[in-house]
This record gives sequence, structure tokens and C-alpha cells, in this order.
Amino acid sequence: VYERVGQDPTKKVDVYADASFAPGGGASHGGSITYVYGCPVSWKSRRQTVVSASTAESELIEAADAHLHARPIVLLLVELEQRVATMFLACDNSAAISMVGAAATHAWRSRHISIRGHLLDEAVRGGEVQFYFVGTHEQVADGLTKGLTRDLHGLALRAWHMASSP
Repeated sequence: VYERVGQDPTKKVDVYADASFAPGGGASHGGSITYVYGCPVSWKSRRQTVVSASTAESELIEAADAHLHARPIVLLLVELEQRVATMFLACDNSAAISMVGAAATHAWRSRHISIRGHLLDEAVRGGEVQFYFVGTHEQVADGLTKGLTRDLHGLALRAWHMASSP
């Protein structure tokens, strides 16, 4: 179901990124969903390509990947509307958000995670991305990283604007 949802007209692109830290050992599972004017237009769910040592690292990896996944959508909007479009990137892990704010001085465990952190930090500092915290109950990408109970699955379907066919 696609219909423009009444929201702040300056907030065009909302991206939600979430990760499930090493659910079966090894790599974590990440997912993200991109909304344009309140409608989901792109999503992904997959095992991460880099092994993280903590939940914060896996959330940071997913946030950086979500930024790269949604960036072409933002650039298309800029081209079509001839005005700047800011990406609002939501994460439910405050430690991952603080790692980005301190990207220049953070003691990174690996180069792969460092590059992602610096990339996202540059986008935030340049005003391309507003990286912010959302509570777990507002994290609509949660269902892309793990199985959900029946009630949470119903909430996710509504957040994703999915409906059963008649």
C-alpha cells in the first residue's frame, strides 16, 4: 500500500537500520528499510560481511551499510526536486551512535569497521545524514533481523505498509 503519510515535509527520507549480534555465531545479521515521504521503497536483510566483536559494532556496520544503500535514493530526490534532501538514519543502539560522533578518535578494532565509522561520520558532519536514536519499539527494521512473535509481526507489517490481498 503506497500513500503519502502526513509528516514533516522537510523529512523526506527515513532509514531504519538494525542488527542482530551473531545470532548463530560468526557474522551478525543486519537489515534496513528506507522510506520516502513515509512509504517504504527499499529494504534489505542479510548476514553482514564483516564479523563484529560487539552489538555496537554490528549496529554501526549496519547503519553504515544502510546509509550506502539509501544514498542513491536521496541523490535521485535531489535530482528530481532540485533541492537538498537530508537522510534521517535511525538506530536503536546509543553506543553505535556515539562511536560515529567520536569516529576521529575512537580506537577501532579493525580497519573494516573504522572505514565504515569514518564514512558515516563524514556524512553526519557534512549534513547529509542525521543519525539518531529510536527505541526498540519504534525500530521498524527489527523484523528484518530476527523472527517476531505474532503481535510484533503484525506491527511490522503495518509499519512496512503491507496488507493481505483480498
